[in-house]
Amino acid sequence: MHYVGTVRPNRLPGCILQNESELKKRGRGSFDHKVEPAKNIVAVRWFDNRSVNMLSTYVGVEPIQKSRRWHKKTKQYNYIDRPEIVHEYNHFMGRIDLLDSLLAKYRYNAKYRYKMKSRRWYLYLYWHTLVIGLVNAWLVYRRDCSVLGMQTREILNRRRFQAQVADALVLVNVSRKRVRPSL
Repeated sequence: MHYVGTVRPNRLPGCILQNESELKKRGRGSFDHKVEPAKNIVAVRWFDNRSVNMLSTYVGVEPIQKSRRWHKKTKQYNYIDRPEIVHEYNHFMGRIDLLDSLLAKYRYNAKYRYKMKSRRWYLYLYWHTLVIGLVNAWLVYRRDCSVLGMQTREILNRRRFQAQVADALVLVNVSRKRVRPSL
């Protein structure tokens, strides 16, 4: 399982990176990194407006890209260096935010709110995993519909999609005809 994400600076014991004031002296876009080859982990501290600490198990600082940033004093755009790990994090963070917003859409809506109380904590994990699977299936369904060129009014919204999945799961072992058993 690969990982890329932000980390607090106090969670990097033994990893000595340049502090924020040293990076600030070097200017926006400066960074420092360390690699732990035994565990294949890269730690990066990058300075934009503030320093950001990142860890990754599959991407490092190379290739360094240029990123466009607004400079307040000169009132124009400047290009600064941006490590690949920052680009990768920003690319996937938008998808995580989308998933969180889709999960919260019906959870906090009073009309569709589902209340579940249980002392068995693992039921929460089960239902959360089930809802994540449904949301991901709906996103794949929407992507496939757009690839097939379906009109937007023909594409099911999330609530109707979930209802059809629930109906299909309930009716999976139900026979169509009820026949009286023979003696």
